[in-house]
Amino acid sequence: MFNQELSQEIKKTLQGFRAAKTKNFLKLAEVAGLDISSDFAGANLRGVNLSRLNLSHADLSDTDLRDAKLSGADLSSADLSGADLSGASLISANLSHANLSNAQVTGTRFGKNLGLVEQTKDNLIKRGGIWEPSITEVLLAWNELNDRDRDWMIATGESKEIPAGHVLIHEGQSINALYIVLDGILTVSVEAWKSREIARLSNGEVVGEMSFVKDHPPSATVKALEDSIVWSIDRAKLTHKLEQDPRFAARFYRLLAAAIADRIYLTTISLLYFEKEYQIEDPMATHLNIDEKDPIKTYEKDILDKTKAALLINGVIES
Repeated sequence: MFNQELSQEIKKTLQGFRAAKTKNFLKLAEVAGLDISSDFAGANLRGVNLSRLNLSHADLSDTDLRDAKLSGADLSSADLSGADLSGASLISANLSHANLSNAQVTGTRFGKNLGLVEQTKDNLIKRGGIWEPSITEVLLAWNELNDRDRDWMIATGESKEIPAGHVLIHEGQSINALYIVLDGILTVSVEAWKSREIARLSNGEVVGEMSFVKDHPPSATVKALEDSIVWSIDRAKLTHKLEQDPRFAARFYRLLAAAIADRIYLTTISLLYFEKEYQIEDPMATHLNIDEKDPIKTYEKDILDKTKAALLINGVIES
C-alpha cells in the first residue's frame, strides 16, 4: 500500500535522478532499492522520462504520470488503473494486457501500440486520447543517428497538425523550425514555375532542410494536400545542439546531405516532366548536357553530379 512517507522518499530519489543527468531511470531505481513492479503505485512521476524502459507488470495504479514520456516503453501487463496520463506520450509503447481502466487520458498521445485492440483504441479516443503516427518509428529508420540522437529529437520536438490546404512554409519567408512528415501529404511548389506542384512529401521526409543548411529563406512553398501531421524541431534549439555536440552535428548533417540529394534529384526530374508536358522553360536545363537519345538518363546523371558538387562546395559533404 502506498503511503506518504514512501511518496516523499521517491520524490527525493527522483530529484537525485534528475541531478545525475541520466535517462537510465530503471537502473537508478534499482540502485536506490526501489521495486519498479510495486513501489511506484500512486507516486508522482509527472514529466519523468521513462521512454523505452521495461515496465512490464509494473504497478502504476493511481500514479501521476502527467506529461511523462513513455514512448516505446514495455508496459505489457502493467497496472495503470486510475493513473493520470494526461499529456503523456505512449507512442509505440507495448500495452498488451495493460490495465487502463479509469485512467485519465486527456491529451495522451498513442500510436503504433502493440496489444491495443480496436475497441480499446476507440474507447481511449472517446476519453480524450490522441492517436498519431510515431516519430520514434521514423527516427529508427534513420541509420545515421544513434539512440541518444533520437532521444534528443523526440524530447525537443513536438507534433503539429497541418489541416488540408494550410501553408506550412511560404516561399521567401523565414522559418523557425525543421519539420519531419509523420502523416499525410505535403506539396511543394515554386513561383517561378507558375506555382505548379513540383514535388510531394510524405511519411519520413524532412521539410525545410535547405533553408536550415544555407540559412536562407525557403525557395519553395510547402502546403498540406490533405490533413497532415509533422514533427517540429525548434531551429534555435537545433542550432545550439549542433554547436555543442560536434558528433551529433556530423551525423545530422550526413543525414541532411542524403535528404537534400534525394530531394534535388526528384525535384529536377519533376521539372523536366513539366518542361516537356507544359512547355515551361526550366532555367537549369540550359546548363545541362542532355542526350536526345536518352534525355532522362543523361539529365539524371548531370543533376546528380551537379548536386554532389554543390554539396561539396557548401561543405555539406566531404569528398
